[in-house]
Amino acid sequence: MIQDLSIYFLSILCVFSRASLNVIDRKQYHYHQICPIVLGYWNNIFPLIIFEIILFLLNFDKFSTQVNLTFEAFLLASLAQIISYVFGYCFKFINVIHLGFISKSADLTVSLGLIFLGFQQGLDILFLGLISSLFLVFYLFKNQNANFFAIFLLIFTVTINGLVSFLFNEWNYVTNTLTDLLNLTEGVLLWRLFFSILILLAKQNPSSLYIFPIKSIAYPLFSLRVFLSIFTQGSFIYLISHKLFILVIPILNMTAIAGALLAFIFLGEKLGRGDIFFISIFFLFSSSLFFY
Repeated sequence: MIQDLSIYFLSILCVFSRASLNVIDRKQYHYHQICPIVLGYWNNIFPLIIFEIILFLLNFDKFSTQVNLTFEAFLLASLAQIISYVFGYCFKFINVIHLGFISKSADLTVSLGLIFLGFQQGLDILFLGLISSLFLVFYLFKNQNANFFAIFLLIFTVTINGLVSFLFNEWNYVTNTLTDLLNLTEGVLLWRLFFSILILLAKQNPSSLYIFPIKSIAYPLFSLRVFLSIFTQGSFIYLISHKLFILVIPILNMTAIAGALLAFIFLGEKLGRGDIFFISIFFLFSSSLFFY
């Protein structure tokens, strides 16, 4: 019972950590106009360095290529990095509140994908997907000059990530021990850095690999993001590989609401009546699904 409660608590922490990352990225990409490719590289190298220091302090010497260089680590890292670039791109046009709910429209496509693949669990989030999709229609009606390519890209990548996260759990890839979790987290961080280096070399000046953009990055936010990245990556890997993953999906779906709250508090992004209405409805049905 205590272990089950700890999973729910970890899910809540993961939600607010992910939401905090969205708020920080919105501030850096939109308000500071930082290049997502350059910042994506620095957002990956520092978390890996800090994580390796943590492993050293923990006297962790069980580096396993059978875990951190596996297809699972490669797949999770590639999806996480793609989503990072997509969110960075979208934050230039869409605020945290609207982006959160537009991305949740993917609940509809994820649930339909699961149903198509023969999984009954798709029915559980189908209704939430319909609610989020109604918000997307409402948003497009109010913002007829919206960047449709960004919206399509966002929903498509989040859909693929949602399906893979579910299948990852179905494949019974379980991090049974702390060693497995640390190795897989390390592997994902390594692959993400590798991908970001390739993209940076292909699109930017190679000097960006060693010239830190001091003038563009607010140190306190950047430092906070490093630790949030490590926690979010590790906790998310643990949750999607846990036997109770299906039960915590409604909690993880609260990221949009948490992001809206944090964006309102720290960025001053205002909530319209329509935003408050959809947040209330989404919270109501997410809570009912959780307790059900």
